[in-house]
Amino acid sequence: MKELERDLREKHQVHMKYRKVEHVEGLRVSPHIYMLESDLDGFVTALRSALK
Repeated sequence: MKELERDLREKHQVHMKYRKVEHVEGLRVSPHIYMLESDLDGFVTALRSALK
């Protein structure tokens, strides 16, 4: 999960918060109210690319 966060930040300029609570890891994604739908589409594209 930490590697995914780093990849999205460095390659796609997507900023999110890595979290680990006990044995559960995750990424907190918080879109802003002023984001455009195209910004969210770009995030989904970047996430799909990073997960391949």
